[in-house]
Amino acid sequence: MANKTENGKEQDKTVTKAARNDSPENYRQRYAEAQIRALIERGKSKGYLTYEEMNEELPEEAVSPTRLDSLLMTLDEMGISLLDEADVPKRAEEDEFESEQGTADEGKD
Repeated sequence: MANKTENGKEQDKTVTKAARNDSPENYRQRYAEAQIRALIERGKSKGYLTYEEMNEELPEEAVSPTRLDSLLMTLDEMGISLLDEADVPKRAEEDEFESEQGTADEGKD
C-alpha cells in the first residue's frame, strides 16, 4: 500500500513505518552493512582496496571486530587484495604488464 509524501512521491507504508520505528543502533548497523557492500563492489571492480579506503569507509564504532574479520575473509575469498596506498602504482604497473603479456600471448596463436 502506498501513500503520498509532501513532495507528491509515493512511498510504501511498511518502509516508512519501519524507518520511524528503527532504533539508532539498527540504523548504524544498516549503514555499516551498506558501506561494506559498497566497499566490496569497489574492490571487485578494481581487484583491490587500500587500507586507507577501509579506514575511511568503515568507522570503528560501526564495525565490530567479528564483522571486520568476516569482511577480511570475504575479500580474500573474492580475490580482492588489501594494499597500502603507496603500493597502488606498483599494482597498476603489474596489471598493465600482465595485460600486455596476455595480448602478446594471444598473438602467438
